[in-house]
Amino acid sequence: AVRMQFGSAPPLFPAIEGRTRFFRVKARLGVAVADTLRTAVMAAANLVALKLCLATYALIFGGASLGFGFGSVFNLRSLIHPTVLCTCWLMHVALHATEVVATERFRYCRVVHSGGQAAVLGMDELMRALEASSRAIDRELAFLDACLLAEKSKYWRNALFTYSKGDYWYNLTRVIHQDLTFLECHLIEASREGGAKDGGSGSSSSSQQRAFLNAKNIHSIAETIRDNQFVFTWSVRLMAALTKACAKEDPLGVSQRHSRKPSLQDLLVTSVSLYVHLTSLEVQLAQASGKQTARPLREAVNAVVGVNALGGDMESIYTNVWAMRDSLKLCLYATVRALGKKNVEGIAERESAQHAHILNQILAHNL
Repeated sequence: AVRMQFGSAPPLFPAIEGRTRFFRVKARLGVAVADTLRTAVMAAANLVALKLCLATYALIFGGASLGFGFGSVFNLRSLIHPTVLCTCWLMHVALHATEVVATERFRYCRVVHSGGQAAVLGMDELMRALEASSRAIDRELAFLDACLLAEKSKYWRNALFTYSKGDYWYNLTRVIHQDLTFLECHLIEASREGGAKDGGSGSSSSSQQRAFLNAKNIHSIAETIRDNQFVFTWSVRLMAALTKACAKEDPLGVSQRHSRKPSLQDLLVTSVSLYVHLTSLEVQLAQASGKQTARPLREAVNAVVGVNALGGDMESIYTNVWAMRDSLKLCLYATVRALGKKNVEGIAERESAQHAHILNQILAHNL
């Protein structure tokens, strides 16, 4: 919280890199130096402002002497003393070390190698932490663990497909499907805050596939994106890694069973719907932030669209939405390849024309 007040905070999860704890803490020492200098500058500015206020008060009201004049206002020797700076640096190092330890990877589930064999420990604990009822920080770290294990550990993927006759796979797909549906519903609700009027049943169904961006709902949409970005990114990466591996590492064929819901087909349909919504949101954010207009016309576009309420945050929100859409697109390609051409064509026939067009495009480029 202190570092958030004095400047840009470090990444939320510094433990993502696959290195030991010592090297992760070592990599943060330089950031701690920058935080120390930033803290010293902010403290010096506050001290000078306080001294100026006290000196001005004494000069105007002619009260008792405060023990210093205007010449001592900029005397900052006590603040920049080496002992003070060293203590401040040690405090920042302690904060960074605490953050690294608190966000340690594989705290819920890990693969243990012994004597040429591997065992997966903590699968049940991981599945409980992935549930929506868990604390936010625990849930995000659990998704991080699952994402890293799915991308890097063949033993963990094999355990996911085979342990308990595939129950772990079904639980994981259910959690991912709930998160994707949750994000889509919240984006739709935030878009409706703009007062977009539906002109009938046809326009009502199409409005759910678009993000109507304006000054009334931009803050709600931005808050939804920020709150769900981490879980969304790791769940999509998790889904992409598992769908790539299910063709060769799923001996029981649990990923291809569609009788138990939500299945891989349900995940594909939900992902396509969310992809359409994020695409619409990205286009409108690009127009509002001036990505698709010349600089002289940027203010005019913002005035007409009326979504310049975020100011400098517009760039970051656009970047986040673009990254989320891009990761979801990669996940769609992997899922389509895992399901096969016949299954995807059958899904396209049952979906709307817009969804069918996206699926056919992916089929044309992917298979």
